[in-house]
Amino acid sequence: QIEILQVDPVVFKSTFPLRPQVELGDHQHIRLAPEPAEVTEEEINSVMEQLRERRAVWAPVEHPVSFEDLVTIDIEERSEGNSINSYQGRQFPVIQDSPIPLPGFAEHLVGMKKGEEREFSLSYPDNYELKELAGKQYNFKVKLIEVKEKHLPDLNDEFAKSLGQGIETLDALRESTATSLTNVAEERARRDFEQRVIEAVVDLAKVEFPPILVEQEIDRLLSERDRMFRRQGGLESYLKTFNKTEEEVREELRPGATERVIQSLVLGKLAEEEKIEVSPAEIDAEIEKMIGSTEENAEELHKIFNTQQGRRWVEERLITQKTVQHLVEIATGNATKEGESV
Repeated sequence: QIEILQVDPVVFKSTFPLRPQVELGDHQHIRLAPEPAEVTEEEINSVMEQLRERRAVWAPVEHPVSFEDLVTIDIEERSEGNSINSYQGRQFPVIQDSPIPLPGFAEHLVGMKKGEEREFSLSYPDNYELKELAGKQYNFKVKLIEVKEKHLPDLNDEFAKSLGQGIETLDALRESTATSLTNVAEERARRDFEQRVIEAVVDLAKVEFPPILVEQEIDRLLSERDRMFRRQGGLESYLKTFNKTEEEVREELRPGATERVIQSLVLGKLAEEEKIEVSPAEIDAEIEKMIGSTEENAEELHKIFNTQQGRRWVEERLITQKTVQHLVEIATGNATKEGESV
């Protein structure tokens, strides 16, 4: 930032951010124990039920509508001052306390019989998240066309075979499910432990940095949201959907962005002091690994990652991974002895 103080002769004041200052604490003596990765029978049973749900069959029934049924309905909808919108043959899952299309809609369907018509009015709550809909009333006229009831398959060997995964028995399916859940739990425990170790190192460090680093991190996070919502209209659509200004979102992101900046600076300083490096061969291998995990645009990704900027990004990613792994080894008492390479 340049401020002109005087024109003749020219006198100006230049303001620029200072380099971040990081003073590491005694991280060599951090000791933490990872939490065990456990899988319960309840978790296994939950997955088994999800598998049953995916193979559910919906059969027509003649009884009145109940919660958990699937109904086919004709709908006429009108809000104050607007014309009627008609929808024919819409399928609607009758789920208790569902907010779709409005809170209370599903409850008004319960007890209806095939061919029956009902009229009712519903309003959005006055404190509804989208202010343009808060308190707005809608009038509905609904005709019930069909009711279907969900039938779940039995959990047996035949069900296990039907999944087509080379599994022949229910016991084998449960064992496979337990293995998958254990792998997920171990990965989650690993990430959680790494984060605990990073936080412990950060707590011991003294960090000073210019505020512009946080603003740049917020800009990056906003760009991510813009990409995520690109098909729905980008960041502008995101702000409109949640009825927020960009400044409000920036303030919501600020604490997390500040934490990320501090962690990045501490890890960078530690990598520098510990002389943690990666070789060109390691960068090449990581690029191949990353591209190998995608099915499309391999040639384009090769071009991107093999630019100077792309390779630098991969290098920084690997250095961070090595640094975190080194900290984990310190925290668990398995650090490389002095004199050995990192």
